[in-house]
Amino acid sequence: MKTKSYKWTKLSTNTTRRNIRRCTLATQDEVKHCFDMERLPDNASDTVRIVKIGDYDECLCAGDHVQHTGEIGTFRITSSRYQDGMLRLVFRLG
Repeated sequence: MKTKSYKWTKLSTNTTRRNIRRCTLATQDEVKHCFDMERLPDNASDTVRIVKIGDYDECLCAGDHVQHTGEIGTFRITSSRYQDGMLRLVFRLG
């Protein structure tokens, strides 16, 4: 029987291989009604990146990201935990 981690790893790898364009830019003011701005660091620039991966996830980020999911390569979840109402995944790329 395959583990949940294996199933998520397979789904993630298949998603990254589809080479989806997944980043758009916006100002914090443009997206403040759609996202929790408290999650951004205090020193985040006014321009933020909206990171969207298919229909699975969409979030704000002020960090560096690839332009297309195909640049990631393989994706392997190494562990997971649920803490403080949030699911945390630990993974390796490449």
